[in-house]
Amino acid sequence: MPIREFLTGKQLFDPATVETMNAAFLTACRRLGLVDKKDDLTRMVAFMVIDLAERGIRDAERLTAATLKEIDRPKPPAYLGEPKRSEGGAGERV
Repeated sequence: MPIREFLTGKQLFDPATVETMNAAFLTACRRLGLVDKKDDLTRMVAFMVIDLAERGIRDAERLTAATLKEIDRPKPPAYLGEPKRSEGGAGERV
């Protein structure tokens, strides 16, 4: 499943960069055990690779590592809710 399928046309990458992105995408998917391009996690991996390449990472190994690191980043628990703004500007949890 090539990363080209996830490019929207808005991104302008030279062919060498697309090949680098594709290598990083395929490696990350393989390490995560992803095979279905319609899987939400597969799509997330693709868009992370694209985003990181847009930010200037153009090495396949670095792209793979950064993508896997982003996926592994802890997310705040959903039960904490969104911060509520008070007059003082400090956030309180609701």
